[in-house]
Formats: sequence, structure tokens, C-alpha cells
Amino acid sequence: MNTQLFVSSLTVVLVPLVLGWLMRRSARQSADQVGSTLVIRGSTVAMVGIWASIVTFSVAAMATPFLVKSDEWWLELLFLGFVALGAFGLPAVLTVDERGVNSAVWYRKVSLLWAEVVRLEYNAGNRTFVVVGSSGRKLSCTGFHTGAAPFRTEVLRRTGLPLTVLTPGVVRMNSTEVPNHVALKQRD
Repeated sequence: MNTQLFVSSLTVVLVPLVLGWLMRRSARQSADQVGSTLVIRGSTVAMVGIWASIVTFSVAAMATPFLVKSDEWWLELLFLGFVALGAFGLPAVLTVDERGVNSAVWYRKVSLLWAEVVRLEYNAGNRTFVVVGSSGRKLSCTGFHTGAAPFRTEVLRRTGLPLTVLTPGVVRMNSTEVPNHVALKQRD
């Protein structure tokens, strides 16, 4: 049997199986409750995708000098740039406790006390929940996080602020302010 045909056939079968398993696993993930602290991490799909891209571009960057003429040094830098983009794409670990809400990723930590929170936004287009502080600092709970609904509910409950819902329009975003008690009852 032709080796290339075997590898192609195996890829066609395995990739959908692995991706299906990752999607089912991510759907079952939820926020962790550690004592009185709610912890929201990146989903399995996001983490595997980002690490796979980092590894792929790292291998490509290391292999480039051996596969391409030596005067094309810019190609190696291009692949290293993609490695850096992947590293900055890692989702932050979010925590909610009695003092406030925190976000930590390897290159940045942001903390907002509950008294500092001035605005809550929910973008219905990309399902991102944003907590905005009085200093302009922002924390985002994106589609790459598990437990977005418990995070949103807990932040709404603790702040008592209205929720600004942003919906994509044809030319610009439309915003609607929803009172806190109504936003707490709503689901995605």
C-alpha cells in the first residue's frame, strides 16, 4: 500500500475524531470554585490550538535554515513572529473573590476592586464580557474561557451595575443598557 495514501487516510480519520473529542471536553468544562474564589481558565480547545501553533511555528523556524537558501533569513523571523503571536494569545486566568476580580497571564496581571468597577459590557457578536475599571483597565472573559456564564453572573451580582449589551450592526455596534436585575435573569 502507498505510504502517502495511508498517512492521508489516517489524517482524514483522526483529525475529526480528535477535534470532536476536544469540543466535547471543552463543552463539559466549567469554572472552578476554590473556597470562596471562582476560577475561570482557558478552554481545552483554546489551549491545545495555541500550543499546537506555537510548536508548529517553532519547528518551522528551526527547520527553515536547513530547507531554504541562506539568503532568505526573513522567513525564519516570520515564523518566530508567529510563535510570539501564539504566546500572546494564551487566555488569562480569571478569578473572582470577595475583594474584586483579577486577570493573570504570563506577561500581565490586572486586579480591580469591586469599588473600582464602573462599567460592564457584553458583546453579543463575539460573546465577550468586559469589566471596566475607573482607571480604564479592562478584564475580558472571552469565548476561549470556560465558565463564562458563572463569571458574568457573579460579577453582575457583586457590582449591581447595569450591563451594556453591544450587538453588531451593519455600520457600527448598537448598544443597549440592561438593568442589573434583568441582566442577572438572562442567559446566553
